[in-house]
Amino acid sequence: MNENWEKREENRTDAAGEVPEDSLAQKAEPARREEDAIGQDTPPEMPRDTRPPMPENQGKVALLRARRKKQDGAGKAIGISLISLSLATIVLLAILLGLIVSVAFSVRGLLRPASARTHPPEGTFSVISVKGDIFEQGTDALGVNDPSYHHKSTISYIEKLAENENDRGILLYLDTPGGGVYESDELYRALAHYHEETGRPIWAYMARTCASGGYYVSMAAQKLYANYNTTTGSIGVYIALTDVSGLYGKLGVETVLVRSGDNKGVGVPGVEITDAQREVYQSSVDESYERFIDLIEQGRGMEREEAYRLSDGRTYTANQALQQGLVDEVTDWEQALSDFEKETEAEAFYPSFSRQSSLGRILSGVLGNLPQGETEAVLSRVEALPQGVPLAYAPELAGAY
Repeated sequence: MNENWEKREENRTDAAGEVPEDSLAQKAEPARREEDAIGQDTPPEMPRDTRPPMPENQGKVALLRARRKKQDGAGKAIGISLISLSLATIVLLAILLGLIVSVAFSVRGLLRPASARTHPPEGTFSVISVKGDIFEQGTDALGVNDPSYHHKSTISYIEKLAENENDRGILLYLDTPGGGVYESDELYRALAHYHEETGRPIWAYMARTCASGGYYVSMAAQKLYANYNTTTGSIGVYIALTDVSGLYGKLGVETVLVRSGDNKGVGVPGVEITDAQREVYQSSVDESYERFIDLIEQGRGMEREEAYRLSDGRTYTANQALQQGLVDEVTDWEQALSDFEKETEAEAFYPSFSRQSSLGRILSGVLGNLPQGETEAVLSRVEALPQGVPLAYAPELAGAY
């Protein structure tokens, strides 16, 4: 009876909620698994078809993480693209800068004037070239119209040469139809002063042409050579004025000249030159001509009357000039150079006064080859000659320059 009562009490305890430990553990196991699953990033690995639906909050988190990962990947791609673009831009800018610098230096080199050679080494003599017209001619900005003869530079070089104790002498290379009386006389005086101050020799070699003002300059030399085919002479002076009054009359153009005296404004286009004005200019020509005769008389040791006879403006061949006593020897340049080397016991130095840039030489060559009509060529030559000043110039020999 007591045993039955104990069993009933035990059953009543179970019904009241006091469950045995084994039974409680079995019941708690599913709940623990669910809690562990919620604390993990992903649900427990289960077969795809048996995986339970993902909780709503956990799905949102996963979606945000996927979006963030995609954005991070896109950001990295954009960053790499920007870096690549920046590097490419830097490379292109560097190349462009290099090209700009290269072009700048090239243009600078083309525009840079050439370096003049005006410092003779010790124990040399100078070969001074007088080629082309003997005028003071400037050079334009690009150096296109660079003259073959640089008057001021040549004068300055001769003056400095007189102070150079290492200098042994001067050998002139003359290839010129002459020029202005003023420039020819200035060059002659510089050479004569050099010889008087130093006692060093000056010899001259006449190339293709040595006429008028060229012959004037050669009177500073103690010995004169002429090439076998030299044309020389044309000794004399003239003044050129262009009278276009007849042309103006045909065109119906009249020049009105208001002047202070009858001889003022001579040579103005459209105004005819009077006889009295011609006499004024003739007196200037005569004075310059007498000076020319003086130089020939002194330089060649010639009687004045003989100098007058030879100085009527005619030209001479090399042999004719030799026969008339106007030159000392007919030979070639190599022989003249060799003779002067022996005379001075020195080597030749060739100074250069050209300041023409590389671009100037290129443009000069291009422009020089452009076709030019006969009338245009004549007019350009006439316009190049000074008007109203004494000229020791052979225009008939100027076409070769």
